[in-house]
Amino acid sequence: MSISWTRSGNDFPGSSTPITEYAIFRKIDYDLNVSSELMQEGKDHFSAKEPNKDRQLPLAYPPGDWHFIMTVPAYCEDHYATVVPTLADSTIAEGMYYTTFFIRAATSTTSVYFDSPPDSGYSLDNLSPNVPEGFAVAYNTGAGNELSWEPSDAEDFQYFKIHRGSSPDFTPAPGNLEHMTIGTGWLDTVSEGWRYYYKITAVDFSGNESDPASPGTTTAIKDPVIPKAFMLHHNVPNPFNPMTSIRYDVRASGGRVTLKVFDASGRLVRTLVNDVESPGQNTAIWYGRNDNGQNVASGVYFYRMTAPDFEKTYKMVLLR
Repeated sequence: MSISWTRSGNDFPGSSTPITEYAIFRKIDYDLNVSSELMQEGKDHFSAKEPNKDRQLPLAYPPGDWHFIMTVPAYCEDHYATVVPTLADSTIAEGMYYTTFFIRAATSTTSVYFDSPPDSGYSLDNLSPNVPEGFAVAYNTGAGNELSWEPSDAEDFQYFKIHRGSSPDFTPAPGNLEHMTIGTGWLDTVSEGWRYYYKITAVDFSGNESDPASPGTTTAIKDPVIPKAFMLHHNVPNPFNPMTSIRYDVRASGGRVTLKVFDASGRLVRTLVNDVESPGQNTAIWYGRNDNGQNVASGVYFYRMTAPDFEKTYKMVLLR
C-alpha cells in the first residue's frame, strides 16, 4: 500500500535540529499467521515494553511491538510518500484487514527523533484470475460430455467453477453451478441427446472470480431421462471453503422438497430449499452462512433432504 505524510517541523533548511531521514515501522499482529518471508521484511524488532538499547526508544514510542520496515531520506520536501508491504490483503472472502504504521523523523543525533501517531490502512486484493484458456468439450462420448481446459496461471488460484445452461447466453449463477474442481477436466455424466451449454470460471483465494469462458454446445438426439426416484448426492467439494455444491434428483411426479443444513448438535443452520420442485436434476449451493447471512464457524455439518416418502442425510466439513 502507499503511505504519505507531511514533513516534520524540523525538516527545513537552516533547522537547528535537521531531519536526516524518516523511518517507517509496522505493528506486529501476533494473531495473524504471517509467512516468514514477509516477517523478514521487518529487519529490526522493537518493543515498547522492552526497548532496544541500541536505538534508545523514547517514552513517546507507540505501545506494542513493531518491525522496522524502511527509511526515506529527508530533502526538506513538503510531502513524502512511499510504498510499504502490509501484513495481509483485504479480500472479498475474509473482509477488511488494517495494518498499522508509524513514522519516525530521525536526526543525526541518535537519541533525538520525533514519532508520529500510529495510523492504519489496507491493501485490497480485487484482481480476478485470467479467463480460463483451452476450454473444450467432447460431446456424447458414451459416458457423457467430457470437458477439459488448461491450468490457471494465477499464483493465488483456488478452484474452477463449471456452469451448465440450456441456452448459449445463459448467465453463470449458483443455480446452474454443476461442479467445482482444482483439476483441468471433468466428465459430465448427463444423458446424451440434450442440448447443453457450458461456461467455466476461475476463482482465487480472495474470492475474486474471472469472466466465464464458453466452448460450445451439443445437439439433442434422445429425450431427457427423468429421475425415477428422489435422490440426494454427496456435496462437492468436501471438505470445502467457501462454498459447496449439493445435487439432488426429483422424480417424475415431482413434489415438495426441503434441503436443510444442521450443525453437529442438530440445530438448524440454513434452509437451502423449501419448495414444490419439478422433475429433473437440481443443484443447491451453500456458502457457509446461516439463515441470517452470517458466516458460520469451521466444523462438521449435516445436510438433509426430505420429499414425499424420502429422507436422506449426509455429512460435510467446512474448513475456513
